[in-house]
Amino acid sequence: MSDNRVVLKTIIQGATVELFQVYAVALAPVSASPTVNLERYVGGYGNFSSSGLNGTLSLLVPKDAYALIKIEGLRLYSVLDWTRELTNQLLGRIKNRLSQYQVILRTDIPSATEGKALELRQGKLNPILNLVFRTIRGDVVVALTGTVDYSKLTYNGALTHASEGDIILF
Repeated sequence: MSDNRVVLKTIIQGATVELFQVYAVALAPVSASPTVNLERYVGGYGNFSSSGLNGTLSLLVPKDAYALIKIEGLRLYSVLDWTRELTNQLLGRIKNRLSQYQVILRTDIPSATEGKALELRQGKLNPILNLVFRTIRGDVVVALTGTVDYSKLTYNGALTHASEGDIILF
């Protein structure tokens, strides 16, 4: 069971690093606890549920990191919209990777907040997993709150999900 804790942490770390690479933002996992001044951050929150995982994924991104984006035209969107989309894409990547472990994750549409609302929301969280990533513009934090039944993570290796870039009609 302790190996499955490492599996979940590795899935989230890999998904986070890959996601930011798409936006040409370099970040690396660090073991230090974050020293986060929430006034300088935007937070994205997405709820998820399955038979073994239930809770919320939080993504805290420094507002200064928005300037690191190298994709033309993306800065037309607000930092809140970008953070909400990052949270949605991170949840999607985690969902895809967990499908190899026979976990069918259901996710809600994420929300994003900043300022006093971010301080209030973060103050109520008691994360079961807190991951920190360093950028040249501050630390990105990914936190998982809720419950995890690590025994539900059973690797089967079968990829039953769409690949990135596939079009899914529904």
